[in-house]
Amino acid sequence: MRKLFNPIDFKVKQNYNQANLVYYSSFFAYFLFIPLFIYIGNLLLVSLNIVSFIASFFAIYFNRKKKYAFAAFIFITAILIQTFFEVIMFANTAGFVFFYFNIAVLIIFTDWKKWQKISYIWLLGSLFVISVLHAREVDPMVILPSWLITFFLINNIFLNMMGVGNSALYFVRIADESLNALSGLAMIDSLTKLPNRTAITQLFDQIDPITEWENESLAIVMLDIDHFKEINDTYGHLIGDQVLLNIAKTLEDTCREQDFIARYGGEEFLMLIPIDHVEYIHEIIDAYRQKVANTPITINGIELSLSISIGVLYKPRSIMLNYQEALEKADTLLYQAKQAGRNCIIIERLSQE
Repeated sequence: MRKLFNPIDFKVKQNYNQANLVYYSSFFAYFLFIPLFIYIGNLLLVSLNIVSFIASFFAIYFNRKKKYAFAAFIFITAILIQTFFEVIMFANTAGFVFFYFNIAVLIIFTDWKKWQKISYIWLLGSLFVISVLHAREVDPMVILPSWLITFFLINNIFLNMMGVGNSALYFVRIADESLNALSGLAMIDSLTKLPNRTAITQLFDQIDPITEWENESLAIVMLDIDHFKEINDTYGHLIGDQVLLNIAKTLEDTCREQDFIARYGGEEFLMLIPIDHVEYIHEIIDAYRQKVANTPITINGIELSLSISIGVLYKPRSIMLNYQEALEKADTLLYQAKQAGRNCIIIERLSQE
């Protein structure tokens, strides 16, 4: 069946895709930085970078296992400790202090509980104040050559600007996707999970009849569950809802990939079925009718034999069509099928006037 939109898994996007971007980039960055710190000759800084390198690897591993919170804990803890000591060692000469801001953004992104985020923000703030005040009062503990200071400064500013900028763009993108998803939910019938009447209207509004409908032979199908009111009156609306669910599932199981099915309202369903050869119309449509008629359903011990009446308006290729008139005509044909005794199909071929 044709899909109007794809549902969005925000948790996967935020905690897997976005986090992995950070973990992988950090993994390769630390891999490149370790030789530089070996060149500097400070064992503590070399050790911290190796630990962060390993932490990035395990963050990637646990993220793939969908242990998002634990992966973030390993990674953020390692780089927070590393940043603290780098600011202590280099003071304000190499720009490592900027990593505090990026870490704060990462904490916001985590899958942690609220109290955990607050605790880590408090810890980050404390380490930030201690290390920055220390850097203001004393000279750097590790003296770097000017070229390395310039390299670290440019690199750290660039990495942190990219990190914060990427996070900001992500929030904008996820907000847009959230609005699209909410719009999509508004077009889904809450009971059957099929597209609803709003979706039908939007679908037709998006169709250019000259470029899309003119070159496609199409059956506009309106179908209705026979004696549905009697089912509701006899067994109640809960049983009626189960009948609607069963009919919707039967139609979905029978339809082809290119067919479109929606709940039009009440017990009525709309189908748009591309058909290239007019002689196959009845055969294709009747497959739906037979499937429903030959599939009794049992709900709460109540066995029901169902049937559907179907009205079909066939639009041959190269004939223009007003969708509102087409729906009204298909609905009229459905009414004629009801009048003809139900459990039958009435087909009319649209002709060029």
